[in-house]
Amino acid sequence: MLSGFLIVFGLQVVVFSFWGDVAAAAHQWVTVSSYGYCLLIPPLTLYILWSKRAGLRDLAPDVWPWGLGVVALFAVVWGLAAVAGIAEAGQFAVVGVVQGLLATLLGRRIYRRLWLPFSLLWLLVPTGEFLVPALQSATAVGAGGLLGLSGIPIYRDGLTILVPSGSYVVAPGCSGLSFLLSALVVALTFADLFFARWAKQILFVLATLAMSVAANALRVFLIIAVAHATGNVADIAEDHLLYGWAFFSLLLLGALAVGYRFRDDPPSQPPGMPEILGTRITLSRTLWSLALALVAVVVGPLALGRAPPDAGTARAVVMPPLSCGGFTPSARPSLWRTPAALPGVDGLTVLECERDGRVVHVVLAVLERPVRWGKLAGVERWLIDRDLWTRLEIAPATARIDGRDEPVLAERIGQGGSRRLLWSLFWTGGAWRRPGLDTLLADVASDLTGRRRAVALLVGADEDATEDAVKPGGANPGGGDASALLRDFLAGSPLRALLGGPLDGGFPQTSDNAEGR
Repeated sequence: MLSGFLIVFGLQVVVFSFWGDVAAAAHQWVTVSSYGYCLLIPPLTLYILWSKRAGLRDLAPDVWPWGLGVVALFAVVWGLAAVAGIAEAGQFAVVGVVQGLLATLLGRRIYRRLWLPFSLLWLLVPTGEFLVPALQSATAVGAGGLLGLSGIPIYRDGLTILVPSGSYVVAPGCSGLSFLLSALVVALTFADLFFARWAKQILFVLATLAMSVAANALRVFLIIAVAHATGNVADIAEDHLLYGWAFFSLLLLGALAVGYRFRDDPPSQPPGMPEILGTRITLSRTLWSLALALVAVVVGPLALGRAPPDAGTARAVVMPPLSCGGFTPSARPSLWRTPAALPGVDGLTVLECERDGRVVHVVLAVLERPVRWGKLAGVERWLIDRDLWTRLEIAPATARIDGRDEPVLAERIGQGGSRRLLWSLFWTGGAWRRPGLDTLLADVASDLTGRRRAVALLVGADEDATEDAVKPGGANPGGGDASALLRDFLAGSPLRALLGGPLDGGFPQTSDNAEGR
């Protein structure tokens, strides 16, 4: 009873201390359909814990001091995520703090028996978007293969499926991410309730996840096949999400029925008094452990709450004039979003340069104190409208800038039959870096030493149809002519004049912009 009361109290303190992260996650639960399953996790976890109460009669809660280390570790992770502005990492850290608190107050033995229902709490974090490109490809390949087997004439171009009755695109919303995550929650719950052996639990979860991926490809195939057979009279594609969930629910129920036939009988529970394992529980020991855990929880939010008031304020930066170098200025429409759509960017220069009819789209974005509030993380994605373009391939590459080979991230995006190659890199910590963990760590170090500025450079070019076979990780990363075009532009660009100068703090500033992130 005492441990239960203290756990409830501790969870309330955690939620209050990290309210921003909790509220952001809850907002996605109710606004993003892929994460609606999160609303089921708290009641499912409580039900599993209640159903296991008889199996815990031989144990009693015992304070586990090493759980305090888990709390402190994830509190540090949360602090780094808050400084770097990585919301997803911060939310995972909050769940890690909760796990450490539970392990501390319940003890290692009880926590180990309840690890599976406690593991469901990790799924409260809205995550999984990194799986969308792979799921889209798997769905397109699977649906295309089934269409071919059914005898329907088909031509598949990446994520676009062409049949005589029309054209269909496997958009991010059709990737089946929501099916996969929902299947994971249901499979973990079922496996914990009806299987006693780990091998069965793991096998059932993996089989259910594979079924969800295959079911999504089958769903897309059926939608296209029915639309083709009826000449789109039923307009089934308009209601594909409703039909998809009904179809997926039937398959999931079938999987549960099969799994139920192989269930394990619950083990008999020996009568007797609970055994207090390890050291004897005392009120003072438990309260001291809770107090130390909560101190580790609240220190980070209180410290970051004292950050300078202008930490997240966007500043208007006077950008230096840039030219196209050996290329010719072009009047083609810009590839990039407008500055009004990027409140976290403090300065933006957009160029459209042309050579021999090929256009290079260039954007240079300056971010003051980028590590704070997550200005740096993901800015290369903000500049492209991801609702219209789908990532096809991504790989590291190199480009020659100022006579040196510098790291870039090569990304191919597609829309219908159009393909574009994007290269992105950052200047932070006195060097060019690819987007990723290395950039974030260098940016944190720059922030600590007072060099609070970063520059994001993105260049893009349209690809020819003949370049589809060239992979980003090949000898010529990211495409044939488009790759060579971008290399030539960066090798002869005037950007080297900025190295060691304005990039490290030489851009003059105008008045503060009231709009912050």
